[in-house]
Amino acid sequence: MPDATSDVRRSTAAFSRHCWKDSKEDRMTDRSIEEVQQWLAARIAGILEISPASVDIDEHLINLGLTSRQAIALTADLETYLSRAVDPVLLWEHPSIRLLTQRLFGPPAADARDSGHG
Repeated sequence: MPDATSDVRRSTAAFSRHCWKDSKEDRMTDRSIEEVQQWLAARIAGILEISPASVDIDEHLINLGLTSRQAIALTADLETYLSRAVDPVLLWEHPSIRLLTQRLFGPPAADARDSGHG
């Protein structure tokens, strides 16, 4: 009998792959990773009404005080800034600015949970 959690994980992974086409056109080429990190730090600081200098790019977003509702809004802002789809799940799977931008600039990750072994 299929496990409901496994079904959700497979669906999430499939959606994530759908949002991350593996083509040169979809790669981050017009902005540097540092620019996106600075933009995210400034945007998070604005949302939380704190100084951008106080946003540690290695700190988990939830520890900075970002709520799930704010994270969804941040995802929408990031999509606009990057002119591409960004799966909101990425903020939870890559919970710091550094981890998120490494994922954004890296190739689409193969999700081991969707390999049929889970």
